[in-house]
Formats: sequence, structure tokens, C-alpha cells
Amino acid sequence: MVEIYYRYVDPWTAGEVPFLQELPVARHTAKCVVLDEYGVDRFVLKNPEGRRYAYPTKELALMSYIIRKQRQMQHAANSHDIARANLEVAQKIERGEAMPAKGTLSFDGL
Repeated sequence: MVEIYYRYVDPWTAGEVPFLQELPVARHTAKCVVLDEYGVDRFVLKNPEGRRYAYPTKELALMSYIIRKQRQMQHAANSHDIARANLEVAQKIERGEAMPAKGTLSFDGL
């Protein structure tokens, strides 16, 4: 019997049921499980602490998916808030209520 790990992934269209990937275990190493993801090896740590790419049970995979979607929403909300604030400042500049900052952007050290 083939050992299977699970991972939920987004559907093609928003609001639809997510896909449940079933990834067969190719082999075990001392510290990880090697999954066969469509012919490509995917290494997943055995350590139960923290996040992983796939999980040994559907329940853990679903909990991981829910956490990933919550974090995705947090990132989207942060981006939305920044864009809204920048739009308000740009509209103030357009109305003459603010002046743009002068200077150059520096990417030294990146």
C-alpha cells in the first residue's frame, strides 16, 4: 500500500471547492519524507513543528489550507490599506493640498 500525503490547493475559480492533492511518498530519509509530485521530488520535513508543504492526514492539510488563506487575506488587506493611503495622498497632490516629496530613491545595499 502506497503512503499518501495531502495538500489543499486553490481552485481555478474563486468560491469553488479547493482541490485535494494526494501526493505519494517516494521514500523516507532521516529527517524528511520525499513526495513524488508529478515526477518531481518534493522534500517535506518530518518535524511536526511549523508549516509543511503537505501533511500525512487530510485534517492537517485542511487546517494548513485555512491558515494559508487567513494569511493571504492579511497580506491582501495590508496591500489594500497601503494602496488606499497612497491614493489619498496622490489625490491631495492633484488638488494642490500636498506637494510631492523631492529626492531620489536609493537601492544601495540590495
